[in-house]
Amino acid sequence: MAVIISPLNDDQLFVNNKVVERDNNGNWIARVELNAAEEKAFHKHLKSIS
Repeated sequence: MAVIISPLNDDQLFVNNKVVERDNNGNWIARVELNAAEEKAFHKHLKSIS
């Protein structure tokens, strides 16, 4: 299954239509739990943009 990551703004991303937000401490928090493939793709994405 493909994981689609799209930016909403600087502090929010969609991961397969699940919102992931950066809190005031810089931590990324998913509103809905990500599955293993989504989490792996999300961390890979973060590394690619930092």
